[in-house]
Amino acid sequence: MTAPGPRGTRTRQSDQPTTTSDGPPAWVYNTDGTINPFRLQQWINQNFQQPSSGTPARATGPNTGTPERTSTTPGDDSDDGDTGRTFEDSLNALRAYFPFLPDAVIRLLVQGYIEHGDGQRALTEFRNSAQYEDYFAGNKRDDGTLRYDESAYYAYRERARIALLASGVNPDLFEDRITAAISGDLGISVLEARIDEVTDRVLTQGDEIRRQLALQYGLEGLSDAALVGAVLDSGVQQALVEQRITNAEIGAEAAFRGFVVELGLLDRIRQRGVNRQGASQLFGQAGEQLPILDILARRHEDPDDDFDLNEFLAASIFDDPAERRRMRRLVAQERGLFSPSGFSVDRAGRSSGLLEA
Repeated sequence: MTAPGPRGTRTRQSDQPTTTSDGPPAWVYNTDGTINPFRLQQWINQNFQQPSSGTPARATGPNTGTPERTSTTPGDDSDDGDTGRTFEDSLNALRAYFPFLPDAVIRLLVQGYIEHGDGQRALTEFRNSAQYEDYFAGNKRDDGTLRYDESAYYAYRERARIALLASGVNPDLFEDRITAAISGDLGISVLEARIDEVTDRVLTQGDEIRRQLALQYGLEGLSDAALVGAVLDSGVQQALVEQRITNAEIGAEAAFRGFVVELGLLDRIRQRGVNRQGASQLFGQAGEQLPILDILARRHEDPDDDFDLNEFLAASIFDDPAERRRMRRLVAQERGLFSPSGFSVDRAGRSSGLLEA
């Protein structure tokens, strides 16, 4: 496993498996680096000869064509005097070739091959067994087809764990979440992107953004594990995950300046193309102008005796012409008080007091 870097960053592993000179040859792998089960079966058949009736199964060495004796009894390390490979020898060889497989699975596959003399049949029987779900939870669809071959399945779980470690959470807490992501057909690249996004944009940005994202998901806790777990829900589309994080950023920028914005309004603000930087500018202006506009509304007998955040947003980003006219009129009336010409604007927005030609 690649050691994780500092929180929020990680070294991505290549999808191409690393093999030793004694491992499966390159032709066993698909172009994306996962093991092709049919080519794997061919390779196994080349290295394990089908036993004849009453004859122990024989195996060849991984890099030679020399047959070697394999015991047919699990755990029997004896041989009949020639340079035979025992059952345990075969297990050890497959452990070296396929370290991602649990030992119990390797034993089942080797024993199945010994019993049937056919590696593909042994693999198929294992996939159809009740034990398969114990080792590859979430990998089988309702129709019996597989989402991933076994090597890709374990590569998915390993990459997910590395991403979680890099975000600063304990991956052991997320085994069920990873299984749900697999069974929900959430691609590993999407899962990694979600973890990166919530780490970079929320976990490292302070408690207010945490609180805002918790509100978006209806969470009670603000822990890293709770927030990461929320974005890993395979039932939530990626676009919605990004929208909720953006909403949390907008809500946090509002809170930094003393404003409380309801969830529905956050959606409307985001839909106008406002991101975190834009929200910082927007609520910064609101913080400066609203106190003045509110005073002017009270001073100049405005039909509405105050000027609040909703009205400011309506004028500034929601293109409400009535609120924009109202804002301009209040400012103009205030300027008119200090104008030598005695200029003023009435409630309908009409000017008066100008010198007539």
